[in-house]
Amino acid sequence: MFEAQYLFSGGTVLGPWMSRQADNMIMHLDLVKSSSTASTDLKVEIITKNSETAGDPTTPLTDKIDTSFEAVTSKEIKGEVLELLRYKFTASGTADDDYVLFRMLPITWFDTV
Repeated sequence: MFEAQYLFSGGTVLGPWMSRQADNMIMHLDLVKSSSTASTDLKVEIITKNSETAGDPTTPLTDKIDTSFEAVTSKEIKGEVLELLRYKFTASGTADDDYVLFRMLPITWFDTV
């Protein structure tokens, strides 16, 4: 969970590793403020790996599932998450001082029935 983080254009932030809690997940983004809604985007990617894998995988899960969104509040991902996961946030804009202020809310986990 990330509480009201500023991220400026060209910036990338990696979140801490978290353990998977169930088969499927819904991630929730609260886009609090943006310097310009037309020119500033926030891309959210999920990096996932098994606990015995060393280092960071170079390929985010977004190559399989599109998890980037701008003003959408949630995204469902089914069956693609391994034992550990982390977020990768990347902001892009037309000017260096473009920014986004966002919160990443707790993940909703659910099992396949």
